[in-house]
Amino acid sequence: PLLHHAIVLCLLQILIQAGTSVGHGSRNSGCKNSVVVFATAEATPVSTSSHLSASNSVNNIPKNSAFLKNVETQSDQRTTRKKRQIHQLLQVQIIHRHGDRTPITPMKNETYWKNQIPSSQMLRQIAKGTRLVKNEDEKNRHAANGRGPFGQLTVLGVLEMVELGSRLRDELHLFEDDNEEHESDDNGTLHLHRGRLFTPRHPLHPRRIKVTSTNFPRTIQSVQGLLIGLFPDSDDNNDEPEQNDAVVDIDTRHTSIMIPDPQPRRTKQQEVLEKKLASRPHIIEKEYQMRDFALRMTDALSDQLGTGADDVSFGVGEEGDDDGDVPHKDNKRKQPLPWSQLSEITKCLQVRDLLPNSITKDDVQRIASHSAWKWFEHLRHPPLAKLAMNDLVCRIVNVLHDGKNCPRVGCIEQDAPWLHIYSAHDSTLVGLLCAFQLESPAQWPGYASYLKVELIKVETVTDEEEKELEKDETEATNSNSNSVRHYVRFSLNGEILPSRLFLVEEKEEGDDDGLPSHMIPLEHLTAMVQDEAQ
Repeated sequence: PLLHHAIVLCLLQILIQAGTSVGHGSRNSGCKNSVVVFATAEATPVSTSSHLSASNSVNNIPKNSAFLKNVETQSDQRTTRKKRQIHQLLQVQIIHRHGDRTPITPMKNETYWKNQIPSSQMLRQIAKGTRLVKNEDEKNRHAANGRGPFGQLTVLGVLEMVELGSRLRDELHLFEDDNEEHESDDNGTLHLHRGRLFTPRHPLHPRRIKVTSTNFPRTIQSVQGLLIGLFPDSDDNNDEPEQNDAVVDIDTRHTSIMIPDPQPRRTKQQEVLEKKLASRPHIIEKEYQMRDFALRMTDALSDQLGTGADDVSFGVGEEGDDDGDVPHKDNKRKQPLPWSQLSEITKCLQVRDLLPNSITKDDVQRIASHSAWKWFEHLRHPPLAKLAMNDLVCRIVNVLHDGKNCPRVGCIEQDAPWLHIYSAHDSTLVGLLCAFQLESPAQWPGYASYLKVELIKVETVTDEEEKELEKDETEATNSNSNSVRHYVRFSLNGEILPSRLFLVEEKEEGDDDGLPSHMIPLEHLTAMVQDEAQ
């Protein structure tokens, strides 16, 4: 102790002689760490009485002393390790709407609409490299399936889907000519592979994706077009996909859980609840206010409607809600077409500049807005969202857990799929937006819209751990450290959507982790979905 005391005094004397001023600072001048630094060199503990004078002298060093700052820096480096977050994208699920189509409702000029759909040769070309997995005895009798040339994907729709596939490829794949393999954001968070799912080391491959589609020709053909954009360098000369280990299976066996309005409904409870919700006072009042407008729009379209137009009925809360949509002898109708029909007809006509002169663009927007309002008013009702979408929601959440729990060894034959694609409808997207309680988009999801569900691993590491993790991405992926958590992020057409299932004020202490509110902990999402399902 005496030797230590003498060393401290000698150091202070040297500082004074070197011109370092000694003032009369308080004991709380921030030098506590400096005392700790000195204490680390002790051979034996220093008693309070023998150390008191030296402690007072050290605490009198001003805050702006260069010596003090240097000592404090050394202390911080020895007592704490700098930590930051590393984000790694583990899995992506894409739920997309089909591309542009012909009207589902039959129209008079059938030849014109036949000329809008792809030729048989084009359909064979986009189908190469894919194989349909279906129940042979399953037939799609849904009214929205269409008949003849109606309700079919158009050539424009094929091009839209190829473009979407190309966009997804750019979003999900890190290529060799990218400048940096990893990047840091303004918060210091390191994003492995620049937030991409596939890398030159583990590239996008048909065996790393899983495709599911509703059993509608337009959705099957849409995802086939998407795959062309996703794999632009694929072998187009392969006419026997069964002989190719790179063939992509398209599973069409789950149609009834992928749309909120299957025909017939999967449960009687949903059918009864839809009718009950449609009879709510504010719905009836709104329909009454819009009735004259709907009749005017229906009459304006009547000259273009084909045989069987009045037999088409689809949509949540709209099926069977009329009293016979038949025209009078003066071609006037007692009942307007359902809003889903008015919306889909006017949209198809507007794209091709075929609207009647009496229907304006504002009219088309008003129709679309009211139709969207009705859909959301029904599907935002939690019991209906559960009945209509729960099976698909549970499937999506289960796939997220597969992505979390299945180790990624980087081997195509052993890894679970990294990318899941669901080819579906606008009603599917709206149903999922409501079921996951996501923020509603400003506009109804248009053709080729897509909902992206990302599984992101967030790991808090020290500098030393970060260097080790960057050496081997597989090791990083399979890390079971307590500092690892998994989050889910939703986006629609590239726009991130927060979920009311996990608001900022609902976060428990310690859940924030400096992450934005749209990063939802997987365990919270799972628990909340389970609560909604009960």
